[in-house]
Amino acid sequence: MDVAMRNHPAWSARDDKHLPEDDAFTACCTTAKKYSFGLFSQLPTELRLQIWEWAMPERRGREVGSLSYSAFQQTSNCGLPSLLWVNRESRQVSLRMNKYDVRDDLLKQLLPRQNHHFEYIVDYELDTFVFRDVPNFIRYYSALQFYGSQTSFLAVKAELGKIGHLKVDALDPTPDWFSSQIEEHLRLLLPVFPSLQTVSFALHIQVGDASWAELNLESARIIGTQFLEEIQCQQETGTSRLPPRLKLEVVEIP
Repeated sequence: MDVAMRNHPAWSARDDKHLPEDDAFTACCTTAKKYSFGLFSQLPTELRLQIWEWAMPERRGREVGSLSYSAFQQTSNCGLPSLLWVNRESRQVSLRMNKYDVRDDLLKQLLPRQNHHFEYIVDYELDTFVFRDVPNFIRYYSALQFYGSQTSFLAVKAELGKIGHLKVDALDPTPDWFSSQIEEHLRLLLPVFPSLQTVSFALHIQVGDASWAELNLESARIIGTQFLEEIQCQQETGTSRLPPRLKLEVVEIP
């Protein structure tokens, strides 16, 4: 690893083991060595910074999962920019331009099922955090609030308060899941995630499953929208915050 990278203020020794291990990262490193430009560091600082900005890919959100007790599945639909791992200077530019946050290592221990594949670098404005098994997570959150240490609870509360986009995966839904569960899930999630801009519900259904015909997304959308409107009406006068946008989708799996 580049020595300068380790000197970055947002980087620590613990991050060494969190470097990507996939083939894409290895290929990136190999290519970088093959086409390296040894005099780049001697260019004026302003020019180097401009080049890093030109090389930055378009800012995009990812799916980051999972916050639940279910088995973790890597859900990122686009990788982090490789400029994060070139050197300290490129990392600073990438963190600034993409508005990334480096999550606290404490969260890895506190959030369920986060001991492996923990996403340290996230974009709270664009990334969607994937949820499974919502009731169990809410019970965990409540137990942490009442029985955990003040430091532990505040760390998790601060993390959840930053999340703007949430996706709930229903991996084994009943035909009436949307209409029967959506209001209850919204009731549980909104107090825990106060900054939500969008909340999505995705039903994962086997290809050819007969329950397709029994799904009524429009009815469920009406139920969810009405509940969110009621929440908005109950807010204190002068509060300009809008309720999150609601998205419903069906995912056909083999």
